[in-house]
Amino acid sequence: MVTRRCAQRQFLLRPSPEVNAFFEFCLAYAAKQSGVLIHGYCVMSNHYHLVVTDVEGRLPVFAHLLNSFVGRGLNAMHGRWESFWAPGSYSAVKLVEESDVLAKLVYTLHNPVEAGLVESSTLWPGLCSRPEEMLGQEREVQRPEHFFSKRGKVPSSVGLSLVPPPGIDAEGFAVGVSALLEMAEEQRRAKARAK
Repeated sequence: MVTRRCAQRQFLLRPSPEVNAFFEFCLAYAAKQSGVLIHGYCVMSNHYHLVVTDVEGRLPVFAHLLNSFVGRGLNAMHGRWESFWAPGSYSAVKLVEESDVLAKLVYTLHNPVEAGLVESSTLWPGLCSRPEEMLGQEREVQRPEHFFSKRGKVPSSVGLSLVPPPGIDAEGFAVGVSALLEMAEEQRRAKARAK
């Protein structure tokens, strides 16, 4: 599980069509360049969570590409010049067992609900993957007009696919994540109603 926070917990990743498109392209590009497999993600206003598998031992390359492009590109979008990310490095927690991956995926996707921002993760206006997207179907993500040069080396589109961890049944895993996510969201709604 990879987590990175914005400098001073500022809302530099606040959802908007432009921010969402920019982050999604950078995520797809970093995954394609590094070979890191993406299982799920959620981009909150001041941090993001990703659940990934580093098949080739290239997580540092992935994180550098993602954080560098997102930081520089969104700084340019916001008219900022200061550090985009909090001091230090990203957090990478090793998930050993299938149950660990399952728990952290649910935690990641449940983040906007747990924070009390929405009643269902499907209502979060930022980027938040869905369990059913984990079936490996690739979709093209277009390069944003902003920041990237049309004559540069970054392609005009990149494929992004979400997959279950290697060696795990895709449909069964997606169904399990979906069921646990629904349960977690209902528990949070019940707690809010009780208050």
